[in-house]
Amino acid sequence: MIKYLHPSRLVSSTLPNTTANFRLEGCTVVGRDNKVINRKEKPVFIVHHEDFKTTDGEPEDIYALPRWFKIIEEGPSEDFFGVSSSTNGANPTNSGNAEDEEQESPAIVHEINRRGRVVDSDLANLNGQVQIDDDNSPAPENIPSPEDERGTNDTFDMGWGHDGVCCRRQAEGHNTDAKLFNFGGFAGIPTLLQSFELMFPQEYIIKVIIKETNKHLKNQLTYGEFISWVGLWFFMATTTFGDRREFWSSKAIEAFEGNPYRFNALMSRPRFEAILAALQFTDRKPPSYKDRFWEVRQMIDEWNSNMRFKFSPSWISCLDESMSKWVGKFTCPGFCCVPRKPWPLGNEYHTISCGKSGILYAMEMVEGKDTPKEAPPKDYSPLGKTVGLLLRLTRPLWGSSKVVVLDSGFCVLQGIAELRKKGVFAAALIKKRKYWPKYIDGNGIKEHFKDKEVGAVDAMKGSLNGVKVEIHCLKEPEYVMMLMSSYGTLERVGGDKKRVWTNEGGGAPIERTIKYPELVFNHFQYRDAVDAHNGSRMFPIALEETWKTNRWACRVFAFLLAVTEVNCRLLQTNLYNQPSLSQQEFRKQFAKELIHNKYISQGEERSVRKSARLSLPEHRLVSLPKNRTFKKTTIVFCKTAYIQLVCSGCSQKRVRTYCPCSPGRIICSSCFADHVRLVEI
Repeated sequence: MIKYLHPSRLVSSTLPNTTANFRLEGCTVVGRDNKVINRKEKPVFIVHHEDFKTTDGEPEDIYALPRWFKIIEEGPSEDFFGVSSSTNGANPTNSGNAEDEEQESPAIVHEINRRGRVVDSDLANLNGQVQIDDDNSPAPENIPSPEDERGTNDTFDMGWGHDGVCCRRQAEGHNTDAKLFNFGGFAGIPTLLQSFELMFPQEYIIKVIIKETNKHLKNQLTYGEFISWVGLWFFMATTTFGDRREFWSSKAIEAFEGNPYRFNALMSRPRFEAILAALQFTDRKPPSYKDRFWEVRQMIDEWNSNMRFKFSPSWISCLDESMSKWVGKFTCPGFCCVPRKPWPLGNEYHTISCGKSGILYAMEMVEGKDTPKEAPPKDYSPLGKTVGLLLRLTRPLWGSSKVVVLDSGFCVLQGIAELRKKGVFAAALIKKRKYWPKYIDGNGIKEHFKDKEVGAVDAMKGSLNGVKVEIHCLKEPEYVMMLMSSYGTLERVGGDKKRVWTNEGGGAPIERTIKYPELVFNHFQYRDAVDAHNGSRMFPIALEETWKTNRWACRVFAFLLAVTEVNCRLLQTNLYNQPSLSQQEFRKQFAKELIHNKYISQGEERSVRKSARLSLPEHRLVSLPKNRTFKKTTIVFCKTAYIQLVCSGCSQKRVRTYCPCSPGRIICSSCFADHVRLVEI
């Protein structure tokens, strides 16, 4: 396997884009030597390959530990090393690398504190090593250049006041609800399996994942078996556990030890591990240049395309960031540190969610410095990094007169204007991130509201590239809230909001009730749509943490599955008015329907344990034979003819009965029912 070949720099520069299971075939063993691998000197095989040559055409030496080679054809006997193949380690390798999946990559222990949150001293260590996205970083378009004349432009030279005209209402924008389309239709409410097939690209699973994975499997993977395999991952994420292998243990289930479920009757562990080791995510050919994101680009593109084709968001959406946890900065392309997030380390995604249903329907990974320089530019990137991002993520909203709520990280006035040209209205929170946003005279706005009462509102009118833009402001006790927008009026909406602040002249605190203007109300009402989705995905048990892996592409796949699961729950609750369940309650039902999916019930076979030694006997109470007792799990001779032992369930009754599924464990008739219930899934 390519990942076990050394020297790694030579291998990665010669073959820059490979999958985790890529195997280099056609090597010729030319010798053996001792080389330093992982800081230890170890015996290795030296091999040559036609792809590894010097500039003069001479073969380069590459090497690996003997156990990773599979000898296809032996050379002449006079060239043997003098040691048999059984002792020189040239045994065939295992078919997969699932063992590597069990442990996470080493954590950056010295860079995060014990609670997993990044503190200021840690930022100093991380600065310069990884990309840091803190809350004070301005958007690239807002960083002043020498030719900028900030605060002296004529963008907002139309003065204060609002004419009462909303551009969105003029464009006949309606407050519509989210809906599904292009799904073929079905009678009544979709099942959980149908919800999954709506929210995750089914055609991509069949034509790419299963097809490419089968190239590395001896027994071919079917669609129903793959869906069942995914369901087992969700089932694991309903509980915390230590070792994944305990789900396939042949030991009896104990109330206070080990895992509470057994998967032996659902899928054998060798089959589960084989699928995991062979898993592939793309059928695209690798580019000629080095692209660390190559293996997952198709997966993210297909997910976005499926959501754009099948889901229509409501009239208002929220654009924000989401994090996918990963702690190995050297194995994670696009590794970011976002200190304000519950998961501060890993991959950062820009995501957009429907404000009313909460369903997340588009995403883009932050690539940062790992973006390949040779790659073609992304759509609309000439307009600016932030502007291009806004246009790409809001593509499903174009021409709909719908609204997107933005936080201060996306506060770029040109972006608001470009969205308006595409038929999308937006409002962004104005915040000073080292600099005021371009064209915004924040200090002048504060001065305008200096003597106004708390709750006062006003708007500054302006125009950018022929697009009407405005700054809507609300006076708060300690600051002025500012929103740049292409829609809305100063009309007050919603319920009363109470404000209490200290009386500067002394005496009792001042209390006042205010109503929010339209834009401020929309901002507070829908700004947490992405954060709420992230919370459901990450807590209380995250699929991404359950799926312990050293393979980064698997983490991206787990992230998409976790997002899809939350979308399915929100689809059932908010679009079809089903009873609201917690994420864990929903996950159990969701996992059950995926595991026992209709494709399995329609004739597909399960790959389960068939060994009689490993199969669990039926549950029944039997008595120990005469002059027999247990020594651990073995029945041995004893002098007492009918020995009485303490029940392991209640620890009170003395009996001599046990269940064949758990030899060595004495059970009375009263505790037998509890034993059966705990063992059954």
